[in-house]
Amino acid sequence: MRILIQLLRGVLALVIGAALLASAWLALGRTLWGEDLPSLFGYGVMEVPDGAMAPTLSAGDGAVLRVGAESAPGDMAVFRDQAGELVLRRIVGTSEGRYITQGDGADQPDPQLLSPAYVEAVCVAYLPGAGAAFAFLTSPWGVLFWAALWLLVVLLLTPRMGKVREKVGGGDEVWL
Repeated sequence: MRILIQLLRGVLALVIGAALLASAWLALGRTLWGEDLPSLFGYGVMEVPDGAMAPTLSAGDGAVLRVGAESAPGDMAVFRDQAGELVLRRIVGTSEGRYITQGDGADQPDPQLLSPAYVEAVCVAYLPGAGAAFAFLTSPWGVLFWAALWLLVVLLLTPRMGKVREKVGGGDEVWL
C-alpha cells in the first residue's frame, strides 16, 4: 500500500510538473514574445472574446485551438478582424477562393470575405465557462500557481526523510 501511495504521489508530481512547464511556455509566449495565440505542440487556448458564436459558444468560454491547422467550411476559425483583434467565427462557405464567415447566432454572414491565409487557428474543442481559467493558467500568475502546487505535492506530501527509530537486539530503541 505504501508503494502504491508513493507511486501515485510521483505520478501527481509529474502531471503537475508537466502542467507547470506547459503553462510557463504559454505564458512566455504571451508576455515575452508578444504572441496572441501561443501554442505548445501546435495547440493553444483562448477565452472566447464575444457572444457572436452563441448558442454554441458564449463569451468567456474556453476554446482549445489547433494553431496553423488547415481550415474548411464548417470549422470554427480564429482570425484577426479589421481592428487587429482575434475573433472566432464559423466558416459557412467559400466564394472566389475566400471564406464566408458567420457567427452561429447571426442572421447574415460577415460582410468581409476571409482569405484562408489569414486563419490563425481552428477550434478543436471548447469548455463552457473555462475561458477565464485558461487565461489565468497561461499567465505569469498561473505559472506561479502551478509552481506552488508542484512544490506542495513534492515537498509536503512526500515521505519525510530523517531519523528512524528501530528496535535493536534485546528491544532497546535506537535512533539511526
